[in-house]
Amino acid sequence: MKISYLFLLFFIGISCSDNTDQQPTVPAKKKVSEQIKNKASWNVYHTPDIGWGYRIFRGAKLIIDQQHIPAVPGIKGFDSRSKAEQTAQYIMQLVAAGNDRPSVSTKELDSIGVINLEDYTIPKARTDVQKTIREIGD
Repeated sequence: MKISYLFLLFFIGISCSDNTDQQPTVPAKKKVSEQIKNKASWNVYHTPDIGWGYRIFRGAKLIIDQQHIPAVPGIKGFDSRSKAEQTAQYIMQLVAAGNDRPSVSTKELDSIGVINLEDYTIPKARTDVQKTIREIGD
């Protein structure tokens, strides 16, 4: 009889125990599909008469299609596959940090070795352009 009472108390104790410290489980299939959906990837491509460009994807969704060198005036692609790849990898770091629409400056492109900043000098202020126009007119 003592064994029956002990068994009954043990059974009641287990059924009344608090399971709040257990985390709800998410099916593994759902976790994997969310990871695939949110995974960022990139590829590079060549366009005749323009040069190399890159695309950034979040899952299957295209989020960036960069046909020309960003931050540089004009429509000129990268002159090599490796430079397009370097830039795509740099942009991927920004996307991985949560920025789906990252911007990049000529200084950043120069710092990763994609362009030579001296080749892309742009007038710093409107007065420089106006001064040049006046000199041409004189």
